[in-house]
Amino acid sequence: MQSLTEHLVIDGGGQLPSGGQIYLPVIIEDFYARQEYQPAWRDSDQAQRMLDLLRDS
Repeated sequence: MQSLTEHLVIDGGGQLPSGGQIYLPVIIEDFYARQEYQPAWRDSDQAQRMLDLLRDS
């Protein structure tokens, strides 16, 4: 998580490896830094449903 969020802010300007973009990536980096870079989504079924919704939107 740490390397991904740092990439969003430092290297990629919010560009995701999948080709999407995160606007205001510093907010994402700050959120995960406060969480000590632990995943926010711990329920894998719930996380997959969210990813499916995002992909299909």
